[in-house]
Amino acid sequence: MAKFLGLLFVLLAIAIVSDMRIVPMIYGTNTTLECNRDINHICKLGDPDLECMLTCLPRAYPHYVDSATCKLHKNGTSYCKCLFKCVTNDGTDCCK
Repeated sequence: MAKFLGLLFVLLAIAIVSDMRIVPMIYGTNTTLECNRDINHICKLGDPDLECMLTCLPRAYPHYVDSATCKLHKNGTSYCKCLFKCVTNDGTDCCK
């Protein structure tokens, strides 16, 4: 009986150290969403997109901004188009 308990303790210690689980956990499936956000911000076409990138970063936080470009509305006003990806594991829309 003592050998059995000793062996069980060793197996349990190895499982904990190696991050194996005695009872398997059920993980949600991660979903990556492509997000597109238009920000009404006056920018200049042809300028480096750094100004738009600096405008997009706080609005997309905590997500990494893939690109930020200056675009024109049909009425002639300018805006920054922000593209970023977000990952959700519970199916909610993380682009908001």
